[in-house]
Amino acid sequence: MEQFIKTIIKQAGNAVKERFGKIGVKYAKTHSHDVVTEADLAANAILVNAIQKRYPSHGIISEETGEYQKDAEYVWILDPLDGTNNFARHIPLFGAMAAVARGKHVLYGAIYDPIHNELVFARTGNGAFLNNQKIHCSKTKIWGESSGFTSCWMKPKTMRVNRRLLESNAKNQWSLYRALWSIAIETIYVASGRCDWLISTSGGLWDYAAPPFILKEAGCTVTNFQGEPWQLEQKDLVASTPLLHSKTLEIIQFDRIYTQEKIDQFLRNDVLPAELKKQVAVKLDTEI
Repeated sequence: MEQFIKTIIKQAGNAVKERFGKIGVKYAKTHSHDVVTEADLAANAILVNAIQKRYPSHGIISEETGEYQKDAEYVWILDPLDGTNNFARHIPLFGAMAAVARGKHVLYGAIYDPIHNELVFARTGNGAFLNNQKIHCSKTKIWGESSGFTSCWMKPKTMRVNRRLLESNAKNQWSLYRALWSIAIETIYVASGRCDWLISTSGGLWDYAAPPFILKEAGCTVTNFQGEPWQLEQKDLVASTPLLHSKTLEIIQFDRIYTQEKIDQFLRNDVLPAELKKQVAVKLDTEI
């Protein structure tokens, strides 16, 4: 199965690469920045057709085509093109992702960055590999010397995480961080030790299948926001080199019990543009 996964993920990624800079958005899903291109669909077709031909009894959950035999013993979780918005805007930061799960446990994970020809693969208990060379997370142990990734969704939880990071830097606990809009690429960089931590919120199952599994196999500590071991289907992800993890959690954790007084205080400060405050007020109780 290992070679099969590597082969089809590269085929899917290369199909995307062939279309890079040549096509635009095909349609939008939930909003104008949640888009689908012909490359998404082409890569998805390559993966799904290959899996169904080789493993007809396996289930498939794909961002592009939904669920098929999701209760099967083995289920493939696919994001044929992670970073579609980057792709559509001709920004070369995107990748194809696939994971194979049995029940709640991921057994294999693969991410392919076709622009830079970087294939990361992991198998349970066997570590993580980049182009067949074993990789490991960084050994950085001082937060002020670290570099990582965060999300930039305009959702209350995400904005508050980023505010915590800004507050930490304001207190001279400096860390360099950015959002690449592709957890596939961010995972490759953290798993290979080029960056030190990754914080992500509000993704789909396909976003949080291969990445946390690969990061764990690369030696990262991987948890949810409460510091509990990460599990499949959770929507909050914190991964970092082990010596930084407690500090990472300390910076981003927040009280999850929100009184009206706390909500009012949050809305009064200047972290949000005025026109967004009303929207946030409506969502706070359901999304925080």
